[in-house]
Amino acid sequence: MKCYIVNDLLPEYIEKLCSEETSKEIETHIAGCKKCQEKLKSMTVGKEPTNSESDSSVSAPAANNPFLKIQKKIKAEKIKKRLLIIGIAVISFIFIFLTVGQIFPQTGIPNYDTMKYHYKAKQIAKDFLAGNTEVILDGMNNMADQAPNANMDIFGNEAALYSEVNSELKKLQSELIDGKNVKIGLTNVTYNEYDGYYSRKTTSNDTYIASYTASITLESEDVHIPLQIDFLSDDAYYVSFSYGNETPSQTLQNFDKYCTYYFRALLGNETPNYILGFLMRPNRNTTTFNLLYHFVTYDCTSTDRNPDADIAYQSKVDKSLTEIYNKQETVSIELVNLTYNTDTKCIDSKLFWEIHDLNGNYAIMVKEFNYGPFGFEPKDDSEIIYADDNFDSELLNDLMEVFDK
Repeated sequence: MKCYIVNDLLPEYIEKLCSEETSKEIETHIAGCKKCQEKLKSMTVGKEPTNSESDSSVSAPAANNPFLKIQKKIKAEKIKKRLLIIGIAVISFIFIFLTVGQIFPQTGIPNYDTMKYHYKAKQIAKDFLAGNTEVILDGMNNMADQAPNANMDIFGNEAALYSEVNSELKKLQSELIDGKNVKIGLTNVTYNEYDGYYSRKTTSNDTYIASYTASITLESEDVHIPLQIDFLSDDAYYVSFSYGNETPSQTLQNFDKYCTYYFRALLGNETPNYILGFLMRPNRNTTTFNLLYHFVTYDCTSTDRNPDADIAYQSKVDKSLTEIYNKQETVSIELVNLTYNTDTKCIDSKLFWEIHDLNGNYAIMVKEFNYGPFGFEPKDDSEIIYADDNFDSELLNDLMEVFDK
């Protein structure tokens, strides 16, 4: 190995950056070259000999060496530049990654909104644990303001409705949380597209509402609350509970039903369309009605539920509706919300049901209902029926008795 090559490699050799083979070549040359020995000595002031401790010709001199300091400084600057370049590359990648997720949220790539709603969901969960149920109702108020056909003034006693629901939510929250060390668990935020507030988008041609859904759990030894928050914006959201295959406590079910009741009430004219879309329509696969249990109920206000009474009543109504369905030709149904009743603590509603028998004779029934957190409760003996003289008498009798308790 030539002297000028050794001289070029000495800085790397001193810092032990050379390969084992190169180091041996350098040491072999230095052992027989006095000039290179002196060069190495001048460069290794304050250092131990490298890789040849038995060679007295490369023992470490003492004191400071300006050349070595310069070498260290150059090396440090190189490391700083490399770290800076790596840092910029990482930040740029994260920025581009989040931006792609923001532009195409349906891909499921994390983005700025998912991070924002992750934080918002935790704040709402903390408010829930602290008993600040007003936060939940205010979020639904903001959501309803942006909803199509929402009518915040549909009730003459809107403030009373808010106060009553909030009072019940606080009681139920206390039953769920008080005295328990409940912690906030994992949060998952996903992007959704809905063709309304209740059904997911089904085709590419549907008009839709874009939103983010945050799923978050509240946990303790004896509490599991699967909280779900549907965000329309930062301050507009709907709170519900995602049970899955679990059987939630009655208290948690009641809390969920009060939230649902309040939100449907805020939507005003959308409520009848939603309710009747499920309430009185034939099942797609049979001639019976697909009547969901929590819409027509034996008692629409009491949190002290009697599931057996509801199931028995539900079965009776379902059977009566099926008999009517098999005797009629056309059905037109309209449900009208009226006002919040501070005495009954529910909403006064009316059902207008237009029906034709199989011979084309016409009848219409007007039936009053109380709408509360647990569904629509028919008012006893409130129906009025207008019918043609030749209208099917059995069908007329079925209409009179369909909602009797």
